[in-house]
Amino acid sequence: IHGRAKYPRIRFEDRQANASQYIWHLGNQLRFGSNAGSSTTSAMYVQNGQPSDGLNYGTVTMNSGVMMGTTSPINSARLSIVDTTRPLLLGYDGSNYVNFNVGSSGQLTIDAGNDINLDAHSGLFNFKDGGTEFFRIGEDGSSNTFLQTKVDAKDIIFKQYDGTEVMRITDNQRVGIGTTSPGSLLDVKGTVNLQS
Repeated sequence: IHGRAKYPRIRFEDRQANASQYIWHLGNQLRFGSNAGSSTTSAMYVQNGQPSDGLNYGTVTMNSGVMMGTTSPINSARLSIVDTTRPLLLGYDGSNYVNFNVGSSGQLTIDAGNDINLDAHSGLFNFKDGGTEFFRIGEDGSSNTFLQTKVDAKDIIFKQYDGTEVMRITDNQRVGIGTTSPGSLLDVKGTVNLQS
């Protein structure tokens, strides 16, 4: 323990492994450090039980990031959290919070006790598939809302809950109700009731 050094610190040594760990005071900061392993393998772990138990709850790996529930970063992420039973929780207090959960097939569930507000300062919300934008919801600068397909020569389709198509707006500016291939600007298959 060095109490009067330039950077007061506590040093833990493993002479057999020729490695050491530090806890030191730097200005108004408390820091943890390691010279064990290489710059890519050196890590600090937070766990319960003995080291041999392998109950790892958190890992900080040099040049890799922070990991919880895993000892390897996922897709080179700076923060990786893996848990099959407990979701990631972001909260305002103990009663107001949002759960984020990833299912076994990769689907994301956001469970909020109140509204979910999306605020894009550009006025655009883009939907992508595999990195390619295919659909956009936006505001045109005059407070009008628009829907826009971003794939050329594709239609916009409205469906019921069971997948049955009820209306289609085609790429050539035709609207079909009850038909998937409208032949006119407005093409309706079925009875139409017009009232004054």
